[in-house]
Amino acid sequence: MLGGVLSAALALAFPLTPKVDAFGVHYQYPSPQMPPGLYRAVQGSRIQSLLLPVWQRKSPWQTLLIPDLPQLIQDRP
Repeated sequence: MLGGVLSAALALAFPLTPKVDAFGVHYQYPSPQMPPGLYRAVQGSRIQSLLLPVWQRKSPWQTLLIPDLPQLIQDRP
């Protein structure tokens, strides 16, 4: 279980990019500003696709896997 939590935390540790549209600010994960090879690897990852909902809604998993997410979002423009 600890290995799964560690793998999930690593898969979700890449940077965000804010996108502003008519509906407000949204964050894109992973950031398209990452190196192309790394971006493609993360974007196509099965782990990333399974864990993407953790970014999108508040849950105990979000607190466990991304404890600094509220601060990351608050510090962004």
